[in-house]
Amino acid sequence: MQSAKRLAGYLARELSLDSRQADRLRFGAEVIFSTVLGTAAIAAMGYLLGCPAEALAAAAACAAVRGYAGGAHCSTAWCCALTSGTAFAALGQAAAMLTPHLNGTEPLVIFLGGALSASLVFRLAPVDSPVKPIAEPDRRARLRKRALLAVFLVTALLLVLVHLFATPGLFLAAGFGLAWSGLLLTGPLHRLMALADGALGFCARLLRRVSMSPAGP
Repeated sequence: MQSAKRLAGYLARELSLDSRQADRLRFGAEVIFSTVLGTAAIAAMGYLLGCPAEALAAAAACAAVRGYAGGAHCSTAWCCALTSGTAFAALGQAAAMLTPHLNGTEPLVIFLGGALSASLVFRLAPVDSPVKPIAEPDRRARLRKRALLAVFLVTALLLVLVHLFATPGLFLAAGFGLAWSGLLLTGPLHRLMALADGALGFCARLLRRVSMSPAGP
């Protein structure tokens, strides 16, 4: 994320932007950097498991809801990319493994994934960030409605597509991603994400300390 901030700072100086415009540029650069990094991690880990398309489908379905509903997140872009890559690659692999055994019941599983997401979004969304809390009741209600609409639209789209194309595993993975978008709003997933974030942060600090320690004689 520091790279995105440095780039935004450089562009702000070169373009003579004021502080408000510089903040917007910095935020946009961070979003783009995080998105590219996360997508690359999901595709790479999905490729290692032999299911890059399924992993990306799960991530896309989840992102459509998460943009409005919020959810558990990590403290840095690198940790977020690693946890997202692991989670969505696992969901993609699960879809690829289960599809041959579902015997055409993928639409039911997709519907259940959408129903789970809708129920959790209705109860818990939006889950805001401690850094940028959502205090306005009207905005919270608006985000909840948009998140529910996203769940319904994605579920309906998947139910149509799974009947039109002979790639049920792809749409099953997207259904898993929908369910995951709802689970990310829950307390247990927040605690799990915090645990993973802490473990990855500890490993990063340890590696940094080892790399900076003087070499032995």
